[in-house]
Amino acid sequence: MSRRLIGIIVLLWVVTAAPYVYGHAVASTDRVYTGLLIDVPDHAQYWAWVRESRDALFIRNTMTPEVNPPIFMNLMMWLLARVQGVFGLSFAGLFQVWRVAALLSLVAALEWFLKEVMTDGASRRTAFWLALLGSGFGWMLVGTKVALHLTEAPFPADIYTGEPNTFLGLLAYPYFPLAQSCVLLTCIGAWRAYVRNDNRGIALAGAAALTGTALHAYDLLVMAAALGSLLVVAWFRDRRFPTRLFAACAAAGACGAPVALYYTRLTAGDPLWQSILGQYANAGVWTPPHVHLIVLMGLPFLLAAAALLTRTLPDTGAAFAAGWAVTGLGLVYIPTVFQIKMLAAWQFPIAVLAAHYWHRQVLTRPWAINRPELARLATLGIIVGASLTNVYLYVWRFTELRHRDTPYFLHVDEANTLDWLSVHTSDTDVVLAPESVGRFVPGVGHTRAYLAHWAMTNRYFERRDNVLRFYQAETDNDWREALVRREGVTMVLDTSFAQQSAAHALDGAPWLERVQTTPTVRVYRVRAASPNADMRRSSRGNRS
Repeated sequence: MSRRLIGIIVLLWVVTAAPYVYGHAVASTDRVYTGLLIDVPDHAQYWAWVRESRDALFIRNTMTPEVNPPIFMNLMMWLLARVQGVFGLSFAGLFQVWRVAALLSLVAALEWFLKEVMTDGASRRTAFWLALLGSGFGWMLVGTKVALHLTEAPFPADIYTGEPNTFLGLLAYPYFPLAQSCVLLTCIGAWRAYVRNDNRGIALAGAAALTGTALHAYDLLVMAAALGSLLVVAWFRDRRFPTRLFAACAAAGACGAPVALYYTRLTAGDPLWQSILGQYANAGVWTPPHVHLIVLMGLPFLLAAAALLTRTLPDTGAAFAAGWAVTGLGLVYIPTVFQIKMLAAWQFPIAVLAAHYWHRQVLTRPWAINRPELARLATLGIIVGASLTNVYLYVWRFTELRHRDTPYFLHVDEANTLDWLSVHTSDTDVVLAPESVGRFVPGVGHTRAYLAHWAMTNRYFERRDNVLRFYQAETDNDWREALVRREGVTMVLDTSFAQQSAAHALDGAPWLERVQTTPTVRVYRVRAASPNADMRRSSRGNRS
């Protein structure tokens, strides 16, 4: 690894670490920073998987109250669990280790990929920075919000979608860049098998596909689109079938398919996991349509489109990028609940095409040839212009952290209560809590939650509504008792910090025993039902 690349990685680490340092710095005696910047529900889900993966490779879903067998596996969370166990890290500390791993793998893989498929050094450098920093025209939507005094920016998915935004992934979604580095390594292996007749490329393609699919199964489709494009491009350009390239593609498919088949069987064969996959639609997040895709991808997308329209494809590497970009455009609209995941790694072929067009069509004009300093300044301007939305996203992290509020902060009593749960609960317990705290119950509290995640909690909307009603002061205690007994809830957590407190009513409930008290949080254990109580509830149910 060159000193230049090491310097870039160190600089990126310093820049992306600053918001986390700030979050810990502004935490006060009554606020605990979770160590997260964006998408707290999904990362709390990962912590639940890490917690379960400490004991076994195959784990249960602890973010739903149903009893379910340990049949789910996630290699990335299993590896994180091993790291956490060896070094005794908190989840906040583990997240930073995860980010460093993502930085190292993605930046190194991106540099290697561009060196393989791009021969011109200037174009390669531009593609590197566009792929690393490009973030679309979302800043215009933010400007619209400010200009029109809106409470929220319009079309937030055009701003916050992380799959095709490398910098946002390195900042707050280490899952994405780690998985995308495997996509790049798979492509590198196939490319080397084709261009250099290197059998080690076949092995690299297979190993990277296996690892990438085990880390993030959706990405096998992205790999298939990329490798299929390369196979077609090579076949047509050479006018003969690329045998060694086909072997690399076959190795990638053979190595990745068993893991993909496992996840397919899991979500199709197990009713609970089938329901969970169906709930991915709950997020209401789909691939942005038509013009919104331009807003999401920004300047690199427009330059790449110009490259395709003007056929600025000087070599096989550019043709490969064109094939991947076009195939990827179709892939991102497949009719599935996870279609937005198909945007992963699409920024890389887009950046290659954009750089080719910029350097071979724009910078070959007289104004650029005669004034090279102006050409360099214009290139810098393109990179900065492509990065403006990321500047907003980065600065806004500090603004949100300054409020020291949910979801990025917990009250110290809530954090201490989660630690208490980790010691005083068992695998058979189910904790009902406001969602802002309940999402951390499986990972930090080490037990099952009644309501935790918009997809992983089965019957999410029904249970979310039940929790909201449970903590309303006017709710009848008989209804509360019927709910917890019907759903198998064994413990109730009440917190006034979440502004959903029913402590007065719960303290008077004979079916609850208070087992833990702090100034803002109370924990109750549900008492075993007496036969007479069951008969009374049955009688009330019959009369109703």
